[in-house]
Amino acid sequence: MPQVLDPGKARTIDEFIAELRLLKAWADNPSITEITRRIHRDWQRAGRPRGEWPARSTVGNCFQLGRRRPSSDLLLAVVQALVGADEAILSVWRQSLRAVLGEAEAAARVSAYDRLPAAPSAFVGRTDLVARAEVLLASDQDGSALSLEGMPGVGKTSLALHLAHRLLAEERSDVPILFAHLRGSAPDGPPSDPAAVLGTFLRLLGTTGDRIPYDLDARAALYRQLLAGTGALIVLDDAADAEKLRPLLPGIRGCRTVITSRP
Repeated sequence: MPQVLDPGKARTIDEFIAELRLLKAWADNPSITEITRRIHRDWQRAGRPRGEWPARSTVGNCFQLGRRRPSSDLLLAVVQALVGADEAILSVWRQSLRAVLGEAEAAARVSAYDRLPAAPSAFVGRTDLVARAEVLLASDQDGSALSLEGMPGVGKTSLALHLAHRLLAEERSDVPILFAHLRGSAPDGPPSDPAAVLGTFLRLLGTTGDRIPYDLDARAALYRQLLAGTGALIVLDDAADAEKLRPLLPGIRGCRTVITSRP
């Protein structure tokens, strides 16, 4: 097998599927119909009931990017349909998929709430910085956002919570509040998946699970729709990077966002 086919280098579901696409090309690019036929044959030999056999469209979805909860059973069946019963090759792909799904599961663990953590018990100093930050957050811009950057231990989260609590003390009590710890610098796992964070935010804003879109962009659009005109306050603690942060920014007039991150 060519060296380029190395599923072990995949770190996300999308990267794994990209390797699966390369495997399909390496295997002379069989059609989705042919791959489905091979899976049906293999599962029939294994004694699996016909009701479990995947439809052609389901097999085709295995090659689509943006999937968040793929069936590991079916993905491995696709690999077997492409490489045959070579257990050594299947073992490599199986181990890679387990690692990728473990990362995805960790990223899907979300610490998000509709309330703020307690304010620092004693916050002193930084008077000028606090005053400038309050002016920025109170300005009538489209989606005011304040980003606090700094190395670990300098007090970014304490300052963010201090500011947020001061703002709330001056406002009506029904302003929506959203807080999420995004684990951007966590040493023991991946940063939070923005789609998972949005899923939790949407539930906190009253959306039932069956109405939460699957697609990240659709979730972000519904999130902004629900926040429009609410004057919400959002605190995004320990953001990883701009790509993961962007879907969580309301960008709506009247909504304020406080962000903390490392430089």
